[in-house]
Amino acid sequence: MFKLWIANLYARLSLILAYLPYPRLFFFLKRLKQDYENSWKYRTTLPSGDTIQFFPYTVVPEGIDVKITSLKKLRGYIEFRKRALMDPINIIAYGVTPEEFVRILGKSKSSWKPLFGSVHFLHTPFGWKPSIAAKVDVNKYKEGERLHIRLYSGVSARVVPVTFGAAHHDLPRDKRGRHKTPPSWNEVRDLIGRELKNYKQYLTPECAYQPGFRGAEGDGKILVLNIK
Repeated sequence: MFKLWIANLYARLSLILAYLPYPRLFFFLKRLKQDYENSWKYRTTLPSGDTIQFFPYTVVPEGIDVKITSLKKLRGYIEFRKRALMDPINIIAYGVTPEEFVRILGKSKSSWKPLFGSVHFLHTPFGWKPSIAAKVDVNKYKEGERLHIRLYSGVSARVVPVTFGAAHHDLPRDKRGRHKTPPSWNEVRDLIGRELKNYKQYLTPECAYQPGFRGAEGDGKILVLNIK
């Protein structure tokens, strides 16, 4: 898919820009280690006794954020943003890359499509990873709503490719053009689980992130899908 290729390129460029004009992600990393000690050391068990360690929230560094909102017309906007924790990781696909997982989602009942949009970052033992994204437009709700997932690449302790996903239901944008906090962190996670029921799956027994994070309903569990 050309759109998936260009979205992946955009994600990689965004990671480079996140270190400019000063190493913002480096300083954010130090802050995470200081303020989120328990989450920083979060480790979960994967299929076949494999494991992986990661910080279970997506982040954005402070600075100038340039967003392209339309690939066809290259419309965009620029805004200043403060560094923040954005979305919890609530899906792990074991045995696939983000690009491969987008193709799997595209064949599901909801027919997910690659999305060219803003990039968040996730930290793993292999460093910061930029997101690629996919979406489903939710026509039965208000205009501007969508099911949305950001995906990040990772590698397990046994050197198996892993895809981290932050899936959620976006409400219509506010006056500044930003999506509001979703009503639930579980809704889209569970939808993907139902649509990919042919793959072995389970919810992590422990909480990876704070239930009710940013005021949205959520049990803090991650859905692990064995795609290998």
